[in-house]
Amino acid sequence: MAASEGTPAAQIDHLDIAGGLENLPVTVWPPGAGPAPFQYTPDHVMGPGAATDPTQITFPGCRCGAAPCLPGSCPCLRQDENYDEHLCLRVLGPGAKYSRPVFECNALCQCADHCTNRVVQRGLQFRLQVFKTDGKGWGLRTLELIPKGRFVCEYAGEVLGASEAWRRTHSQKRQDPNYIIAVREHIYGGPVLETFVDPTSIGNAGRFLNHSCQPNLVMVPVRVDSMVPKLALFAATAIGPGEELSYDYSGRFLNPVEGGEEERPQGGQLRKPCSCGAAVCAGFLPFDGSLYCPQPVLFLVDNEVGLPPKASPAALEAHMASRQMTHSGEKLYMCQDCGKGLSQKSKLIYHQRVLSGEKPYLCHECGQGCKRKSHLIIDQRTHSDENPYVCSECGNGLSLKWKSHFIVHEKKHCRKKPDVCHEYSKGFSQESIFVGH
Repeated sequence: MAASEGTPAAQIDHLDIAGGLENLPVTVWPPGAGPAPFQYTPDHVMGPGAATDPTQITFPGCRCGAAPCLPGSCPCLRQDENYDEHLCLRVLGPGAKYSRPVFECNALCQCADHCTNRVVQRGLQFRLQVFKTDGKGWGLRTLELIPKGRFVCEYAGEVLGASEAWRRTHSQKRQDPNYIIAVREHIYGGPVLETFVDPTSIGNAGRFLNHSCQPNLVMVPVRVDSMVPKLALFAATAIGPGEELSYDYSGRFLNPVEGGEEERPQGGQLRKPCSCGAAVCAGFLPFDGSLYCPQPVLFLVDNEVGLPPKASPAALEAHMASRQMTHSGEKLYMCQDCGKGLSQKSKLIYHQRVLSGEKPYLCHECGQGCKRKSHLIIDQRTHSDENPYVCSECGNGLSLKWKSHFIVHEKKHCRKKPDVCHEYSKGFSQESIFVGH
């Protein structure tokens, strides 16, 4: 939303909500007003349940030195240069098929501070202002022209574990604003990396960004010092002074998905309406079902532990934590039939097989169903004429059910006297008696 034409630039309030922590002050309009108090941080901070401290440096640094960082020679540039000579993100716009990963040079790199692969880490480069919008609460706008592709700001806050993100989401009331964002990065042929950030109490200017179905910003995960990404927002188009900054909360910009999104209930009520005013407005704010999914449980699909439709591993982890089925309690996996908590995935599979009475292992000799694969092997050995266990003493083949039984059989022959005299063929149970003999 553009600034009002009747708002003189000279009357901009000099209140800096960043408290001097940014390169440039983040002012507030109108004068004398301001958003609810919160703790300002320009970078991520470690929150409850986070696996990695975002302030730790875990990436090795490059050794480019005075030489420019280029693909092939700099390990920080995995595919191609991330930014051009004007510090604009290279892969951006409708021609981009997807948002590719971005790695910047870090604190351990030996390249210069003005390296072109150091952009997001430099912080704010444009003057921003928090202002009161018409019907959308507080918003964020730029006070100067931002060229397409330039870095604008981060979405910084507490980095949470999935269970804490689920707990905080469910503790919110319908009228409460939701700042929690879940970013999922799909690795080709690999896992899905999930990052949960909550700037509700601890955050930066990015927390004031409103949603738009036709945004002028795009969020790109940028990694600098560790695998915890900075949620960097770049200009998707040239943005004029006074224009409101916005991004698509669903993350579909630069990451299109097939099919449309239907209106879904949220806690038995309709979703919140969207007020972006764009010509292509969907009418409702994006909905992340993984954080609102009620009590997801484990179930069995092709002998593998899976999740019900529309339930993510993040929601599962949150549900497990809510029921105190943690590793410390040794009850991480829950049976959907009886609610029993189990410590291992294999135990859950076996437990559900017992309850279902499926007996999935069938003997091809008699057709008898066995609950365990080991039971099937024993059953087949009983039927077989091969007599796989052969006694070295008497030469008899045995179809005993357990190998331990066969060992007992052999011990009966030697009567637990393994030391045998080669002169008299007499066996002795102890080495000392045999030596005395």
